[in-house]
Amino acid sequence: MKTVSSNDELASEKIEVVQKESANSTSDSPSDALPDYEDEIKPRLTWQIALAFIALTMQFNAYILTLLIPSTTLAEINRSIGPSPNYSWVTISWTLAASITVSVSGRLSDIFGRRYFMLVGACIALVGCIVGATGQNINQMIASGVILGTGSGIQEMAYACIQEIVPNSWRLYAIGLFDLMAIISFCGPLMAWTFIGTTPVGWRGAYYFMTGFHAAALVLLFFAYHPPTFQTKHRIDGKTKLQLVKEMDFVGLFLFSGGCILFLLGINYGGKQFPWKDAHVIAPIVTGVLSLVALGFWEAYADLAYPLMPPRLFKRWRQFTMVLVVCFVGGMLYYSMNVLWPRQSQLLYTGPDPIQKGLYAEMIPLGTTISAFITVFICANVGHERWQLVVFTIIQTALVGSLSTAGLDSKKQAIATIICLSSTVTPPQLMSFTMLSLGIDDQTDIGIAVGLAGTFRLLGGAIATAVYTAVINNGFSSAIAGDLESNLEVFGITPASSTWPAFLKAAELNTAAAYENIPGITHSIIDASSLAVKQAYVSAFSTTYLVAIAFGVMAIIASACTSSIDLKAKHSGKAVQLENDKSDIPNKKVVLDGRMQQNKHAGSPQSATLSDDTEGLAYVVFSLERGTDRTARCAPRSTNLRRASLRRSAAGRLELWAMISHCARIMTGSGERKKRRKSDGGRESRGVGILGKERAEAGRRQREQ
Repeated sequence: MKTVSSNDELASEKIEVVQKESANSTSDSPSDALPDYEDEIKPRLTWQIALAFIALTMQFNAYILTLLIPSTTLAEINRSIGPSPNYSWVTISWTLAASITVSVSGRLSDIFGRRYFMLVGACIALVGCIVGATGQNINQMIASGVILGTGSGIQEMAYACIQEIVPNSWRLYAIGLFDLMAIISFCGPLMAWTFIGTTPVGWRGAYYFMTGFHAAALVLLFFAYHPPTFQTKHRIDGKTKLQLVKEMDFVGLFLFSGGCILFLLGINYGGKQFPWKDAHVIAPIVTGVLSLVALGFWEAYADLAYPLMPPRLFKRWRQFTMVLVVCFVGGMLYYSMNVLWPRQSQLLYTGPDPIQKGLYAEMIPLGTTISAFITVFICANVGHERWQLVVFTIIQTALVGSLSTAGLDSKKQAIATIICLSSTVTPPQLMSFTMLSLGIDDQTDIGIAVGLAGTFRLLGGAIATAVYTAVINNGFSSAIAGDLESNLEVFGITPASSTWPAFLKAAELNTAAAYENIPGITHSIIDASSLAVKQAYVSAFSTTYLVAIAFGVMAIIASACTSSIDLKAKHSGKAVQLENDKSDIPNKKVVLDGRMQQNKHAGSPQSATLSDDTEGLAYVVFSLERGTDRTARCAPRSTNLRRASLRRSAAGRLELWAMISHCARIMTGSGERKKRRKSDGGRESRGVGILGKERAEAGRRQREQ
């Protein structure tokens, strides 16, 4: 038996170890009337967890609003305070900032604690809303997008926050309910177009609403969310903030941020500001890729106390790396849909009525709401996450193929397909978050694990949006001349006509003002030209969805290479306990952990672990000095105890009860007084020793006497 301590100076904090005997071992102690593990540790919902859940849900809604409202109102913003050729950067800048901060903030919050990171993110997003609401030009709106993306990237960390405060067996339910409660933000597009169509403030009204919502969410977060503090996370190692800052991976932070920014800049330059073959596009893409490759070598071979991207995560390629690939491809559909569908519906199916545009923009949020029900009531109960991913990605790919056949007369088909598609895109993403969080060895890495999932989703969305936009623009440019010629031929307008270049230019803009200055223009000619524009876009969108099928095939292959969540990980333990929640089990104080691997670099209570690869199952319990109300947290891991195995032998059940009883006595201050009771009561200290093997042996001799 081994006893582990991370800091000898903290004498009041003891690490107590119980080593489960192997199945072949025997015990002379009675096993009658021993409590079952499932009767001792049960999932519980406290009001502190409920309030924290609501606060985090508000942050998630705020994050979704910053994604949907700017992208939905982008064309109207450009018409109002533009026009500017750079108006698309209002949403691109959001993606750039969010893709970086979601991973960086996730890793830093793993080390320093999550509360103040979440509060800072909420404050930054609030400032971004104010800047956007008062924007007077496109450049100011781009600045708003950068600020909103920075804050929203931190707010997306709510996916990790919510998973670590609920029992492991509840994680997928919590994530599904999390998404279901985002129905407030899913109404954002309709609300934005309602402001545009019925109020004098127009699109600014949506930003005013976002400002108020972010402010309310910030207040609730401040009062309701109290995760483990910095002092709690580092109670064992005793490190100060200055020490941890000195040990930070600044090189990794620079390579990751620089690589992502350069890569995304190059992707978004291509086909817009510059041709794809231009050096302004190739140089940042190549430099960004090289920076990310250098990051991989740096993280793998540098001697880092707190690596930004822990290499141990990526070594679990089925449980982690391939799941990230699924997130990447899923982001290609999820984020790009939120940009492409509003454009497609406005170009092909809606009229000038703003409310109608808002209703069409609600098709994706409606499907996402349906997907939340699917996640809670089906995915969380079925299990076999790997095969669920495969089935969902196959359905997605088939639905994308269906969208490629939608034409001007296929409005109902397009609406039904986009709702079904959006309802199948989200469940794999939510399952991926849970698979990542329960598939890692050390729950102290949950922030960076879920943060990387967010980064990969955003990167996939950014790449897909750039690719899809380029395909649409090129497809439209290739098809418009032929469609325009076919429709205008009856009016005597051909490519040989002097007005032909003017018609081509007007068709590209497709506005009433663009047609006014063409000589001899009539309403019939305008209608025919507008129809040609729609026909050209039908062809362009069809090609785009055919390209997306290739990404769907990639998702199917990646899903098949993942691994379902280990049943051992779906237990009742929690990664952390809220600071204001003192009702944990057992005896309102102790959170149990299963066998853990030694992590010499980790700097939190979870890091003081055993390195034990024997057949037995080790339990580590951190007990605090008498009178304190703080609980040292042991994060559950993927190798956590299987409840059935605890009951395989009398010795296993006996030792579990001994551990629970002994920890309860320590926490209530009565351990020393009741250590020696009756000979039968020796079970309370059997196998448990603050000083290790010697104390257990001394207790055995005393009982024999």
